[in-house]
Amino acid sequence: MAIAALFGGFGREYQAVCGQWAEFEQRFARALGAGAGAYAEAEAAAVGYVRDYQAISAQVDAAPLQAVEQDLLGVINAPTRALLGRPLIGNGTNGTAADPNGGAGGLLIGDGGTGYSQTTAGVAGGAGGAAGLIGNGGDGGAGGAGANGGAGGRGGWLIGDGGHGGQAGAAASGPATVGGPGGRAVLIGNGGDGGAGGTNAAGGAGGLGGWLFGQNGAAGVGSPVNVTVPLDVAEGYGLTSPNVNVSVNGGPSVPVLVDTGSRGLVIPFWAVGFQNLGWPTGIGIASYASGLDFVTIRFNTTVDFGNGAVSAPTPVEVAVLPFPTTLNSLLIIALSPVLQPVFGVGMFGLAHGTLGVGPNAGGPGISSPTTALPGQLDEGVLVNAPQGELQFGPNSLPSGISVPGAPITPLLVQVNGVPLQPITAVIDSGGVDGTIPSSVLGTGQVSGTVPAGTTISVYTSDGSTLLYSYTTTATNGPTVTSGTSMNTGYLPFGQQAIYISNSPSGVGTTIFHNWHAGCRAPTRFPLMSTGRTVAIVSCACPTRSDHRRRRCAALAIGSVRTLCIFQRTMNYQELRLISPNRVLATFHRVMK
Repeated sequence: MAIAALFGGFGREYQAVCGQWAEFEQRFARALGAGAGAYAEAEAAAVGYVRDYQAISAQVDAAPLQAVEQDLLGVINAPTRALLGRPLIGNGTNGTAADPNGGAGGLLIGDGGTGYSQTTAGVAGGAGGAAGLIGNGGDGGAGGAGANGGAGGRGGWLIGDGGHGGQAGAAASGPATVGGPGGRAVLIGNGGDGGAGGTNAAGGAGGLGGWLFGQNGAAGVGSPVNVTVPLDVAEGYGLTSPNVNVSVNGGPSVPVLVDTGSRGLVIPFWAVGFQNLGWPTGIGIASYASGLDFVTIRFNTTVDFGNGAVSAPTPVEVAVLPFPTTLNSLLIIALSPVLQPVFGVGMFGLAHGTLGVGPNAGGPGISSPTTALPGQLDEGVLVNAPQGELQFGPNSLPSGISVPGAPITPLLVQVNGVPLQPITAVIDSGGVDGTIPSSVLGTGQVSGTVPAGTTISVYTSDGSTLLYSYTTTATNGPTVTSGTSMNTGYLPFGQQAIYISNSPSGVGTTIFHNWHAGCRAPTRFPLMSTGRTVAIVSCACPTRSDHRRRRCAALAIGSVRTLCIFQRTMNYQELRLISPNRVLATFHRVMK
């Protein structure tokens, strides 16, 4: 009992203590709650004071502070504006209708101004301004209706992205409008994206990424059908070179030979842009009939032909080391540094490189850059030397005379009216005067060039259609060889437009558009009666300039089955009536 009483006392004391603690806890909670409320009230009041201060500051002090800042920048930028027309710190001005190009950004820090987006039809968008040391290039402005977009500005020299190209204006008619090219970065930064193209037109080329770090900009969205660029036929030193300008990886625009007899672009290293070029993907050898061979390094990069015809990254053979296989080629290598800039002739003849577009040629490249063009531009090329044009895309001319293969195809050839002979031909715009086997010539000549006054006619493989014919002079005779194939040389390209189709893949098709053969000749026809005058032959003769149809007439003589061979040059028409082995009559009509 004593123990129970003892523990009972402890329990009563414990209960008393617990009651006192509970009372203390309640008083503490009430005090804490009161303090929290006071703190919340104080915090709310403080927030209100801050808001009131900010409002007062914005109303009272903002204008003076901004004014001070602008005055300070004005003092800092005054010398560079006076000397260079641009600030030291700050963004360039945006373009306006009166001055459409964006202004340059600050020399130290600042973005380029945005180009003006035109509202006037036919006026191109303004170009974006360039950044200084740090900053992004300005975006190009959109073109007005029927006009190209503006170019994006260059990114900062140290850090900064290139500006995006401007969108092309819609073109209801007339030439297709092209998106503006993206601006390039310099050291660190991404290239700007190209602007979107107009209807059936290409987008702008993407800008180059920085030398140290950055990605190339994407090409602008587009759906081009045909793009035409100038084709310059250079002549001299016994050479004929149909040239077109290209820019490889943003490098300088240089002329290259359009060569239907080879495949792939071969260009010397000094004509390539090396910024963000990437790593090599292969090595090879390029050999040419001139006796020059080149060690080449292959890169995947873009090729810009102008007017929006810019390829996706595609294999390009960069010539780094020429080596001679003949004494003449050794002299060409040695003298090229002087000959090229002074006389325009060098290791690649009258051009700075070779653009091979022949689908079934053996090389030296693994593919032609024309097959990497966007939209329908990759379907083929129209080599229209008489009009001074090279056109990418589907054949835009009326149907012509097709032969399978490009450049290698089976044909028939006739020399001075002898029977037609089968031949494997290379239709080669870069072949200068061409070659012909001694066995076809049939005169016993085994070397040298074909004598002046020799008439060479080339037909389709079934002999039904004349493709081209010419009489040699002292300067255009083909070289006589001991081989079995013939090289057409440039001559047929000088007479007519010839389309090189990339279909079928790896084989191709060559289409002749013989404006000089107004009637589809030679056309076999039976004579209608006997006697001296037995038939009147009427040929439809389209003119070279406007394709109007004229009429020409000739007399067929004799009572044998004949061939009507019609030829046209710039100022006369010629109709030759041929029996199986000899010319019966020739008629001329002077064009007015």
